Amino acid sequence: MKKRVTIVIAIVFLIICLILLLIKFWPEPPVEYTDDRYPNEAPVIIECYSDFECPFCHKALSVLSAVKEKYGDEVEIQFKHFIVHGAQSRLAAQASECARDQGMFDEYKHALYEHGSPFTTDVMENIAQDLGLNRDKFSDCLESGEKDIVVRYDQQVAKIKGISATPTFIINNDIKLVGLRSQADFEIIIDRLLTK
Repeated sequence: MKKRVTIVIAIVFLIICLILLLIKFWPEPPVEYTDDRYPNEAPVIIECYSDFECPFCHKALSVLSAVKEKYGDEVEIQFKHFIVHGAQSRLAAQASECARDQGMFDEYKHALYEHGSPFTTDVMENIAQDLGLNRDKFSDCLESGEKDIVVRYDQQVAKIKGISATPTFIINNDIKLVGLRSQADFEIIIDRLLTK
C-alpha cells in the first residue's frame, strides 16, 4: 500500500511539473498590430531593440545620434522595445508610446534615459508634464494600457529575429549587432550598404 501511495505521489508530482513547464514555455498568441510608427523609406534602416533600464542602451543613443547626424536621410533609426528588466521597463515603454501619440517620442525617450529608474506612473506623468505634453491625454493613454500591444508586438518580432539581449541592432533586416557598438562599427556597415 505504501509503495502505491509513493507511486501516485510521484506521478502527481510529474504531472504538476509538466503543467508548469507547459505554462512557462507556451507561446503567447500572435499580436494583431500593424506597425506604422516609421516610414521605412531610407536606404539603410537600423532597428534598435532596447530597454529603458539598460545602461548600455542609454549609451547607444549618443552613437545612434551621431550616425543619424552624419548620414541624414540615408539612415532611418527605429527604436523598438525589448523588455528584459521587468514591469517598470514595460511601463516606461508604454509611456514612450503614449508620448509618440503627441509627437514627442524622441524627447520622451531621451528624458526617460536621463531620469533613470525607478519608473513609476507619477514619474512618467511628471516627465510628460516637463516636456509640455497634454497631461490628461497622456495619463488616459498610460492608465488604459492601450500601448501594451505595441510593446508586446516589438517583443514578439524580437523573439522571431532571435534577439535575446539589449541593445541589439538589426540593419536592413539582415545584419545583427549585439551590445554597445561604436560609431565606426555602424559606419563600416552603412558605407558598404550605400555603395551596393
